[in-house]
Amino acid sequence: MLYSSENKDIDFSKNENFICENGVIYSKDKTVIYEALKTADLSSFVCPESVTSIRGGAFWGHSEMKSFKINDGIKKIERATFFGCTGITELTLPS
Repeated sequence: MLYSSENKDIDFSKNENFICENGVIYSKDKTVIYEALKTADLSSFVCPESVTSIRGGAFWGHSEMKSFKINDGIKKIERATFFGCTGITELTLPS
């Protein structure tokens, strides 16, 4: 994991490499998802169109997640991305 915090919103405004939106840490250009913070509300998550890669363990332990939609531009989803996401009942994959 890249970073763990009890804060839902972390100020990455001065960081050259990362941004945090709604408790999800992305690369600055928003092409990579690194991690969802434990306090992020992820009952339903739609992967932004800009994302091409999801790092391993990014959503680790988010058992409250019910649905996840993967965009058409995804090229890589690393191992254990959804480990412990036992609540997922709907996974939408690109055509």
